[in-house]
Amino acid sequence: MARTNHFNSKIELQRWLKSGVAITILSMSLHSDVVELRTNISSSFELSRAIQYPRVDTSLPEKGHYIITYENKDGEQHNEDVQLNTFNWAYCYEVELDGAKLGCLSDLMEKLSKYEFFWDASLNIHGVKSGNLYVVTPSDPQDLNELIDILKEYSALYALFVKESDNMRENLKTGHPRSKAT
Repeated sequence: MARTNHFNSKIELQRWLKSGVAITILSMSLHSDVVELRTNISSSFELSRAIQYPRVDTSLPEKGHYIITYENKDGEQHNEDVQLNTFNWAYCYEVELDGAKLGCLSDLMEKLSKYEFFWDASLNIHGVKSGNLYVVTPSDPQDLNELIDILKEYSALYALFVKESDNMRENLKTGHPRSKAT
């Protein structure tokens, strides 16, 4: 049976997610005019890590009305030995100008549907939607190569964290988002 919790700050949300050992996240939302959230990460522990990922700052506001819908799951345990390099980062944007779509945010979201990710995006006054994506590193080498190809093709910037010692400056790469007429 699904349950819902409400939080008034990002800190409250993170604390609760870390304590949610035997739950599955069904949805997460933030009531805001300028920030949009999307995730398909069902583990509360992994979602907490994505929100507070140390290598890249999310654009989530410290104060806000966060809502989590979840269900209890018997026997699930989180793994506290998860490495800091389990997420990869991508920056993407999208805007429509004179009938042409610039950027590939919606295309990137579609291509990443088989991967676990957390996404936060903001919409500025000029109609540009931009955001940070944190994608869980796949364990299968073929899936990892496919993820790299997707990030190259659909993100403006991306960084892969293969080793714990990797940092943003050394790993930041430029993607090649395509634009198209709509």
